[in-house]
Amino acid sequence: MNIYAEPTISENVDLKTIQDCRTCLFDSTIAKIYSDGECEYCKLQTQLRESSKQEDWSPLLTQIKQKGVGKKYDCLVGISGGEDSSVLLYLAVAVWGLRPLVIHFNNRTNRPEATNNIKVITEHLNVNFIEYFVDKGEY
Repeated sequence: MNIYAEPTISENVDLKTIQDCRTCLFDSTIAKIYSDGECEYCKLQTQLRESSKQEDWSPLLTQIKQKGVGKKYDCLVGISGGEDSSVLLYLAVAVWGLRPLVIHFNNRTNRPEATNNIKVITEHLNVNFIEYFVDKGEY
């Protein structure tokens, strides 16, 4: 099986009417394209980005830090080795000043890049790290 085969388009789709999103790789066979040339998913991303700028996290961060006073850790951060959890860990430590205990749930399917990312970021941020290996049968 060729996993790199060209995608097929339904025979009843007129190729001349397919519109491309001006921002991403989607076209009108995948998403609605608006008159400004942007797809519905790019518009949603813009809306989410704009709304997140208005979010004030300081009360929650203050509460987390207050509950952690006198304790070794004030939060728990799960990490997969991917971009999202790595950025979250970086923000928690370097930007927000939290003292997390970092945990990774290892089901033995990690990609080498993920394993390396976990090692690099936990060492760079000097945080305590627990890797929990699940029982294959249980998983």
